[in-house]
Amino acid sequence: MTARRVTVAHGFPLLGQLRHYSARRVGGDVVAGFSVAATLVPQALGYGQVAGLHPVAGLYTTVAATVVFALLTSTRLVAVGPSSTTAIMTYAAVSGRADGDAHRAVALTACLALLTGVLLLLPGRLRGLATFMSGPVVLGYLAGTAVQIMAGQVPTL
Repeated sequence: MTARRVTVAHGFPLLGQLRHYSARRVGGDVVAGFSVAATLVPQALGYGQVAGLHPVAGLYTTVAATVVFALLTSTRLVAVGPSSTTAIMTYAAVSGRADGDAHRAVALTACLALLTGVLLLLPGRLRGLATFMSGPVVLGYLAGTAVQIMAGQVPTL
């Protein structure tokens, strides 16, 4: 029986990938990073507001989540960012409990995000769980969320 050597790269796959990173890819990666940031910044600010928080909270959340995801995943080719579904569900979960207090809303949202992240670690380790969800169910859910967001914006128009 041979002992398996555990390294930091096992817990943080990005660190293991950096050993094999080619300097030829730096230019393309920088351009890709700026391209993503150009669309991600306004999106994050808007979703922070949709979640019932100060818009900059969406930006902080997006940056933190992207860094954590990059450290913990083994894939290089994925776009990570905020979603309207997450923002509206956060608002629904937090707004009634915050009682109009902005600081309490931020604290509750941070707690919700951390708990959700911890709970998502388990299915992340049980790969293939999402294959049990059919495409039409996911599409219907996303379409319903879009309709709800549009309907919620009608009074502000």
